[in-house]
Amino acid sequence: MDTNKVTVIANNTAEGMSVIDIDIFVGSRNMHIQATRRFIDEINKVPFLNEEKIKSAVTRKYGIPKENISFR
Repeated sequence: MDTNKVTVIANNTAEGMSVIDIDIFVGSRNMHIQATRRFIDEINKVPFLNEEKIKSAVTRKYGIPKENISFR
């Protein structure tokens, strides 16, 4: 069974997390894509950003389950 997976590249700041990049792997098509800069900027506008808020935003946008989202 092919699964979709997301890797969020982020770092911690004094105001919460800051997302640098989001890599998405679509298993059914064996395709790797990156989130748009606009989407990443929208996520970074959220105050006191944490892993749970990032996972919620990615799940809402791409429909990938939270357990398939990892952080680096």
